[in-house]
Amino acid sequence: MRRLNKNETRLLIILSGAFLLLGSLLLLRIGLKSAAEERERIALLKTQYEGYLRLRQQAAYWEARRKWMDKNPLPQYDAARSDSDFVERIQKGLIAAGLRIEEQQLKETRQKDAFFIAVLSLKITGNLETFIRWLVATQRAGNYLAISKLNLKADSSAMVATVELSQFFCR
Repeated sequence: MRRLNKNETRLLIILSGAFLLLGSLLLLRIGLKSAAEERERIALLKTQYEGYLRLRQQAAYWEARRKWMDKNPLPQYDAARSDSDFVERIQKGLIAAGLRIEEQQLKETRQKDAFFIAVLSLKITGNLETFIRWLVATQRAGNYLAISKLNLKADSSAMVATVELSQFFCR
C-alpha cells in the first residue's frame, strides 16, 4: 500500500472532519428533537397533575353531589306512563297555583344519549308573581325539569306566558 502524499492526507483529514461534523450535527438534531418531545410530555404531565389536584380539592363537593344523586335518582322512563304523568303533574301544579292553561301540546319524546326527554309546550295566563313562584317550585332540584323556552307578554289584565318544559328520564 502506498503512502499518501501531503494533499491526500489533508483531503482525508478535511473529509473525516466534515463527516465528524455532519455526524455531530445529526446527533445534536436528534438530541434536540428528543429534548423537545420530553418537554412536551413533561408539560402534559404537569397539566394532568394540576387537574388531578383540582379534582382532589373538589372531592368533598363531588362526593356530596353523588350522595344527593343517590338520594334523588333520575326517574325511569316508562313509555306507557311517564309522559302522561309528567303532563298531569304540571297541570295539577298550575291549577293549584291559580294559573290557567290556554294551550298545551306534548311533543314527541326524544332520546339523547342515556336520557329520554319529554317536552311539553304550554300557553299560560295569570298573575306574573304567581307564575314565577310556580316556575321556581316546579324547577327545583330533584324534579329533573328544565325550561327550554320562555316568552312572557304583558296583557292589560294579566300576563301571558309561552313555556316549553323538558322533563328528563333515564333509560
